[in-house]
Amino acid sequence: MSITAGAVQLSTDLTLLERVSVLPTAVAFRTDTTISDGRQQSTITVQAVQRGVLLSAVASGGKSEQDAIARAGALLDSAAELIK
Repeated sequence: MSITAGAVQLSTDLTLLERVSVLPTAVAFRTDTTISDGRQQSTITVQAVQRGVLLSAVASGGKSEQDAIARAGALLDSAAELIK
């Protein structure tokens, strides 16, 4: 997907990720955004429904992509444990 606002163009790609959470209904993806000046940003998002409650966790930065994936998954799993 691409968006243009004035002289700035943003290009975004999504990549599905597997086994990010212990929840069987979890969906995870990496969003890679590139700005026309060459800057890039990646964000990990994981979502799931637990007992009728939509949970969503986001992580970026850190030591590596695997680190961000682990943090997002752990945050979602922690929140899911609180839903009784």
